Amino acid sequence: MAVQVLTDALVLINGADLSGHSNKVSVDAAVEELDSTTFSSGGWREKVGGLASHEFMVEGFWEAGDDAKPDDRLWTDLGTVAAWTATPAAAVGTVAYLGNVLSGSHVVGGDVGALAPFAARGMGSGRVVRGELLHSPGTARTTTGTTTGVQLGALSSAQAMYAALHVCSVAGTTPTLDVTLQSASTQGGSYTDRITFSSANSVSSQLLSYAGAQVHTWWRVSYTIAGTGPSFLFAVAAGIGTV
Repeated sequence: MAVQVLTDALVLINGADLSGHSNKVSVDAAVEELDSTTFSSGGWREKVGGLASHEFMVEGFWEAGDDAKPDDRLWTDLGTVAAWTATPAAAVGTVAYLGNVLSGSHVVGGDVGALAPFAARGMGSGRVVRGELLHSPGTARTTTGTTTGVQLGALSSAQAMYAALHVCSVAGTTPTLDVTLQSASTQGGSYTDRITFSSANSVSSQLLSYAGAQVHTWWRVSYTIAGTGPSFLFAVAAGIGTV
């Protein structure tokens, strides 16, 4: 992959796509360094990894008015856990970082005469996973369909597939969206359901996992849309992590 210039990053916090309000995003994954030095360490310090943690940090321009705006979304979510996903580009197949995140800090206010800023910090509740964006929120979906399979890989007995669903916009009369992550042994093969998200009819997010050894390497998203005049903007990212 070539050097990436951040011009089209995707920032998904719960059910809000804040890409159009943000100009800075970062994901910080870390493992505690525990000193295991003994008299037999040959005069050199030795380290072992302790607890792992991650943080998402997002900055941009303040706006309010509905749950798709940063102030409404971040204020509502403060102190709660929801799925967050960040990618360096909004294209399907782009590397994605996803996890359940506690919205822990929402800072607003700035200098006179300047654009009003915001800054948000979220602390990981559980693991952060590196995967790929399988469905982008850039295109409204009005009918049932599937995405093209991507080769995320097989699972060992110590691994799980993690997937995040972000429903960013809902329209229509009694609309419903049912999303499933499926796997197959070949890109054009017969796909089997692995992760089934709860049926969605409002702006929301979910992060689920499928654990256990699995030889299938190809993964795709299947979605069923129902209702009168339904329309959904949604995103799905998925990746392999340890159990």
